[in-house]
Amino acid sequence: MIIEDLNNQIVEIQDFNSNYIILNFENENYRFDYLEKKEAFLKHRTVCKLKLFSDHPLLIDYNESFLEIFLNSKPQNIEFFLENIEGIIHNRVQGFRELKDYLNKSNLDFETFLKNINDGKGKFMNAPFSIVVEIEKFFIENNIKFKIFGEPKKIKNQLLILDNQYVISRKFNLK
Repeated sequence: MIIEDLNNQIVEIQDFNSNYIILNFENENYRFDYLEKKEAFLKHRTVCKLKLFSDHPLLIDYNESFLEIFLNSKPQNIEFFLENIEGIIHNRVQGFRELKDYLNKSNLDFETFLKNINDGKGKFMNAPFSIVVEIEKFFIENNIKFKIFGEPKKIKNQLLILDNQYVISRKFNLK
């Protein structure tokens, strides 16, 4: 049995901790260890549908390298600018993450972020490269000068969703 065999099957969460999850399927228990766990939200032992993904909006932060953006000019309309940046993030991660999540990962508080926008200079944010590509297009269309640092890289991680609970790990191993 491999975890892919359980994809789209109804399972029961028997136990879990920070290193593994035990799932019951057709009266057999299967323990899946997390290799290099990235993020998890497991709260309840329950019967649920298991879904396994290698591409999903929750994985963007772990399957893409982060690039750093610096502003070199001030946008003309700050409100329009912020609405579009939030829209770009929302469209790419489908609501699973927000602007504030990327500000936190950039070690920026919202006040500093706004100050840098109003000044037209300074660190803008760190974000996965697919988000940065969309922000770059928006900046070019709106004549906003910027500089991007970093190299786009793809990384492979997996997402295990159990209804409204999940685990992100480099890989899941059956034991």
